[in-house]
Amino acid sequence: MDALANAAASRAYYAAYLAIADHAQQRRRGYTDRAATYYRHDSFPDDARAWGILSHDESDDLRWLYNLRIKADYHEDQVSHEEASEAFEVASGLLRSVLEDSSR
Repeated sequence: MDALANAAASRAYYAAYLAIADHAQQRRRGYTDRAATYYRHDSFPDDARAWGILSHDESDDLRWLYNLRIKADYHEDQVSHEEASEAFEVASGLLRSVLEDSSR
């Protein structure tokens, strides 16, 4: 069961990251890594907030999802079913927010 929770948490983060990255691209925000090929994951929550894409709370939510993905993919501790369920809810909220903003 832990492997499924880890995978779910990782995918919840990437769903939110990719939706927000697409929104940043629509707003013509340049990539933030040195090679200019992607948005750096560690700074992306703060960057998206600075660009007006995310609120302070939404930025915190994306950072929590990022940290949970790190736990899922790299740490010995496993993501719990409860954490994976919360990750789904948090990512869903971020997706709703970004989609609503995109439609305006």
